[in-house]
Amino acid sequence: MRYQSPIERLLVLIFVVSAAVAGPAIAVPSDPSDSPENTADPVNLIEQLLRDEMTAPVGLPLPSISNEQQALRAIDNLVAGLRNRGDLAAITTQAPTIRQVLPDNPTVRYLHAISLAASGNAGMAEKAIVGLSAAGEDRFYAAAAEAMIAKARRDIARAMGSARTAMDLDGSHPLPHNIVGQVHVAQNQLDLAVASFRRAIELGPNQAAARSNLART
Repeated sequence: MRYQSPIERLLVLIFVVSAAVAGPAIAVPSDPSDSPENTADPVNLIEQLLRDEMTAPVGLPLPSISNEQQALRAIDNLVAGLRNRGDLAAITTQAPTIRQVLPDNPTVRYLHAISLAASGNAGMAEKAIVGLSAAGEDRFYAAAAEAMIAKARRDIARAMGSARTAMDLDGSHPLPHNIVGQVHVAQNQLDLAVASFRRAIELGPNQAAARSNLART
């Protein structure tokens, strides 16, 4: 049997779930197990596959980060992973080690703050970037970190303002749109949330978090 990629398995599951939701085309005997309360939630099924295939650790060894060159290369990989896949797990795992090698590097500190705030550790996120003054491309990560911290603090106005600033600094990055979508969800503005998540996916089709947020919303 040919090996199916995660994306192929996702498409197969979505097809099967869609068929199950639509129901059979011919009449069949009723069964108590087919009652609505016993029907699998297609959103939960799809989200489970997203977690299993696109966001779960794949068991690969961590990159060696013991000198400045390796640390800088690892930062580049984290930046690319955040843009292409919304990969916060790699940041959470690698940022502490990178910061030991490059304690004053602003990019990795902002990235670390983003991942810490995403996990609800607003205080640790603020500590990670205390005293920093962003310049160049780091202004985007500074604004994104501020937005994530404000979202974790439930400061809606600050979260939205910082996310909009991040969008102005890098209009092609999916992350700020995903943040805005989450803020809209917190305000129960679901139509706006859906639009933001869809925009994040348009900019980054492999953004598993935005896809999961869209399915849930």
